[in-house]
Amino acid sequence: MLFITSLTSAHFARKRLTRDETRERIMIKADELFRQYGFVKTTVADIAAELGMSPANIYKFFSSKEAIIQASADRNLVVLTEAVQSGIASARSTSFYYKRSRNS
Repeated sequence: MLFITSLTSAHFARKRLTRDETRERIMIKADELFRQYGFVKTTVADIAAELGMSPANIYKFFSSKEAIIQASADRNLVVLTEAVQSGIASARSTSFYYKRSRNS
């Protein structure tokens, strides 16, 4: 299963976070909880508790649980698309090298 994180907990602990970093932190934790408990059973209160913040604070960054799910899905789709494109480029490069070495 693909698990997407780009920033670690240690990164978040070192400095005051920007709005985008806080949103990223929320999405990372939400992804973990959605995978563990499912979308239906995971609440905004669960996400907030895991992050040591209040649900009201989560709502400063996302209007609803559905908004968290959508933002997280969009983020994961971008990362997955980049990984696939990188894999395709790598395969093409390898294929070109293989064909070229066979013809030499």
